[in-house]
Amino acid sequence: MKVSMLVHNPPYQGGIVQYSVLLCNSMEGMVDFNLVGFKSLYPPLLYKGKLPKENRSGINFKSISDNFVTWYNPLTWIKAYLRMKKSDIIHMHWVSPLLTPLQYTILILNKLFSKKKIVLTCHNIESHETTFIDSMFTKMVFSKIDHFIVHADQNKVRLITDYKIHENQVHVVPHGTFGYFTKWKNESKEELRKEFDIKDEKVILFFGYIREYKGLKYLLKALSEVIKDNPKIKLIVAGELWQDWSEYEDIIKKNNLKDHVQIFPNYINDKEVHKFFDLADIVVLPYYNSEQTISGPLLVSLAFGKPTIVSPVGGIKQFVNDEKEVIFSEPGNVDELSNNIKRLLKDNELQKRLSDNALIADKNHQWNAVANHTVELYKKIMRD
Repeated sequence: MKVSMLVHNPPYQGGIVQYSVLLCNSMEGMVDFNLVGFKSLYPPLLYKGKLPKENRSGINFKSISDNFVTWYNPLTWIKAYLRMKKSDIIHMHWVSPLLTPLQYTILILNKLFSKKKIVLTCHNIESHETTFIDSMFTKMVFSKIDHFIVHADQNKVRLITDYKIHENQVHVVPHGTFGYFTKWKNESKEELRKEFDIKDEKVILFFGYIREYKGLKYLLKALSEVIKDNPKIKLIVAGELWQDWSEYEDIIKKNNLKDHVQIFPNYINDKEVHKFFDLADIVVLPYYNSEQTISGPLLVSLAFGKPTIVSPVGGIKQFVNDEKEVIFSEPGNVDELSNNIKRLLKDNELQKRLSDNALIADKNHQWNAVANHTVELYKKIMRD
């Protein structure tokens, strides 16, 4: 079975790149992959993040990825289609409407000529900060797709109800673990405390892109209540800044949090991720949106066995259970969040239970299961 996949490839970074690599590598020997990747992924003026100048990824494709596609050159889009049409199935990833011109071109060419079956993995159905144009682009692309892969039942329901996709076209394939980050663990907690200049404080970790929907402002407001209960608290904020920092700086100043917050506002290299999670006593992910399919930082936290507080938004509540693997905290509810943080920091037994169950949950999301599920879908499509 030969499958062409338009992949997000290193040196580009983030959860979608990691997903693409881990998914393809997990299907080695099961699928003959023809991987087409990017030489230039997003227009710099429209992309809010920082495009990498070097490869900071700790993993790479086992199969060769031919990385020639550019966002600005339609000739490379046509070349991508000509490469991909030679396979039994074409598989693409829906991440951002910025890729609509490229993906829609491939889809139109396929409908006109080779008519190969198209699989689209929807990591998010809509952008986290969506616009009318984004919605229009989304509908354009979705109208040309044969089969959709989503990571949670909520997303299947949305495609069926909001986009009028037939239920037989939508397939739920859970996300795999991000446990590969743990392979670089080598420092003791004492060494990490010295490196980060942490004395005897309890460490709370907020990890991931700093964007409005991540809910960092609610965590900062909750922190001001937490330190009244225990002043020996340090919040570490680690992740690339996608917005103006001034709103967060105002909260920090207003609540006298300067001595309680350390900021690392850059993308964290794969080989450095373990330091932040090994250092943390607890992880807090206070998301504030309904479009959250699953959380990459949550999957990393589970792999490290960290006691975690997370908002039960989107598909998250399908992956983990309240008071078992994590503690759920209502989005935007600062009082509930501060009380949950104080309760978790005080209760060592609760921390131990969450930690043990997190490691079990991580084992239930291994990539071999994702690979088998995806291959069975490919086979079904070919039979049909």
